[in-house]
Amino acid sequence: MGQGEARSMAIAQFPSLSYLNASLVSTNERKEAERRYVSMVTRLLQSTSLEPDEATRESNRQSLLAKHPQYDTLKDEHRDVIAAASNSTAGGASGSGGSTLSATVANLTIRSMAASSCSMEPLVRRLPGSLTVGRLKALCSRYFGLDTDLISLHYRTKADAFPIELDGDDNTLDYYGVSDGGEMLMNEVDVRSGRDSLNGKSDDGGDDIDTFESKVKEQERDLIARQELQRHMESGGR
Repeated sequence: MGQGEARSMAIAQFPSLSYLNASLVSTNERKEAERRYVSMVTRLLQSTSLEPDEATRESNRQSLLAKHPQYDTLKDEHRDVIAAASNSTAGGASGSGGSTLSATVANLTIRSMAASSCSMEPLVRRLPGSLTVGRLKALCSRYFGLDTDLISLHYRTKADAFPIELDGDDNTLDYYGVSDGGEMLMNEVDVRSGRDSLNGKSDDGGDDIDTFESKVKEQERDLIARQELQRHMESGGR
C-alpha cells in the first residue's frame, strides 16, 4: 500500500481526524477517501460470496465487517459507490476476464510529469471503471513513449486535491474511486535510486508525507516552465 492510499484509508476509518502528519484533512479529501474505502470493502464483501459453503461465506462476511466497522456508517451515504463496485465485480466474475465494461465510465485527463514527455499535450480519454491500472499504464506507455515498468500513476479529483498512488497493477479504476472529471498524473520512476520522484517513497520504506503536496506543486511549476520554454523556442524566440 502506497503512502497516498494509506493516508486515504486512515482518513476514512477515523471520522474525527482533522490533521494527519501535520497536513489538514479537507472536506473534499475526506469525501474521496470515504468513497475509496467503501468501494474497497464492498469488493472484499463481494469476494466472500465466491465461497461455496454458506456457513463459511457468512463467517467470512461477519469477520470482514468486524474489521471495518466504519463501513456500516458510510454505506448509506455512498450507495452509488456500492452499486458501481458491485456491478464491476459481477462483470469481472462473469468469465470475461475482467474485460466487461462496468456501469461506471469516467472522463479522465492523463498528464505526464516525466521530464521526457511533460511538454506533450495531456491525454483525454473516456475509460471504464473496470480498467486495470496495468492496462492504463500500457495506454500511457503508447502515448507518452515511456516503458510501463518506469511508469508511476497518481490520481486526484481536481488540481488542488491530494493525489493517491495507484500502486496495484491488478486493481481497477473503480477500486481507487476514480470518478468523472478526475486527473491522472504519470511520473517516471528513478530505477537507480528506487525512488518515485513524485511521492518521495524509497525502497527502504522512507516516506515523506509532509512534503508530498509541495513536491506535486513543484513538479507542476516545472512542467509549466518547460511548456513555456518550448512555446518560446517554437515561436523563434519572439
